[in-house]
Amino acid sequence: MKLRVVRRLVTPKNIDRQVENKFNAFMEYAKKYNLHWGFVRDIDEELYINNTIYTEDMSGDNWIPLNDVLK
Repeated sequence: MKLRVVRRLVTPKNIDRQVENKFNAFMEYAKKYNLHWGFVRDIDEELYINNTIYTEDMSGDNWIPLNDVLK
């Protein structure tokens, strides 16, 4: 019996190549005008917010559950 290896291509949800530039622009704007802000993304339908350092990988401390912020 011959086994076939199947590899799944995992594509990030974010398809915007300029997302990091936009994140930094929003951060500067918020600092200038003293605004509360953040980028919101989801993992398995749970929302996370980040307003510190943009990373595509959402496993770090900079992405926090939105529910924790809205309490």
